[in-house]
Amino acid sequence: MNGQITSDPLSVLEHLATARNTGSCALVVLVSVEGPASRSPGTLMAVRDNGEYVGSLSNGCLESDVVSQALETMATHQVRRIRYGAGSDYLDIQLPCGGAVDLMIIPDPSPTWLDRAMTCLHNRKRWDLDLRDLLPEKLALAEPYPRIQYQPRLQLAICGRGTEPMALAHLAQSSGFGVKVYLPGSEEVARLAAQGIAAEIISPTAFDGASLDNRTAFVAMFHDHDYEIPILAKALASNAFYIGAMGSHRTHEARLAALRNLGHNTAELNRIHGPIGLVGPMKDPQRLAISVLAEILGEESPQIQTV
Repeated sequence: MNGQITSDPLSVLEHLATARNTGSCALVVLVSVEGPASRSPGTLMAVRDNGEYVGSLSNGCLESDVVSQALETMATHQVRRIRYGAGSDYLDIQLPCGGAVDLMIIPDPSPTWLDRAMTCLHNRKRWDLDLRDLLPEKLALAEPYPRIQYQPRLQLAICGRGTEPMALAHLAQSSGFGVKVYLPGSEEVARLAAQGIAAEIISPTAFDGASLDNRTAFVAMFHDHDYEIPILAKALASNAFYIGAMGSHRTHEARLAALRNLGHNTAELNRIHGPIGLVGPMKDPQRLAISVLAEILGEESPQIQTV
């Protein structure tokens, strides 16, 4: 049994769509949680008919049995609801945290439904899951299921030059962020592109902040701080949930003064984190990257919510 651990809903849906095109599959939804648990309601998992899965519903306590249950639903074409933990019929499967979880296993969700869900998240729009759309009428009417809202994947846009943006880009990508790096030099762009990280050449006047939505963090990492001012001005006009800029306290004061001279008010300037990082000051690029990513995650709103 091969598994890929991810908490990203879009990755799970993409795996389902691929599996649906070649065979049978099942979507597993964590419907509810009682007491302590390692995952939140709305967490998704995809299971293929060969036993491969993408997603994670626990810290390894449940996945093997969930795969077996999912394979049975594919054979019977019947939706199945399962409870693990306190009050479960599966007494041999215990949750060390002491809580309980309820799962819904839905075999072969329709391609139309999958396309609609993936389109929302690909277009960086919120996707609302109403479980009743996937359940037989009798089961759909049996209880008031929560509606689950999924936000797009976190994105990180980095503008800069040198080793710092490189280190942050690699750490963010390995942590599940969508990453885009904007660099002044073609050699750095080619190096990142060869490593599978999206990058493009920019100039201060050419940078467009329109793609910085409310699930995107923006970080400026320049040593030439005059270069960053027009770029930061465009970032301030965006909906980015986090804006940060590298440099000392003195540099940050000069940065704010320059932006103030361009007409930005105090509320706008207060959006800029500087010096960046949860812990500082950091001179090492890798440690700075860890510190910055920690600060960004501290500002993030939940990706999955039940309403």
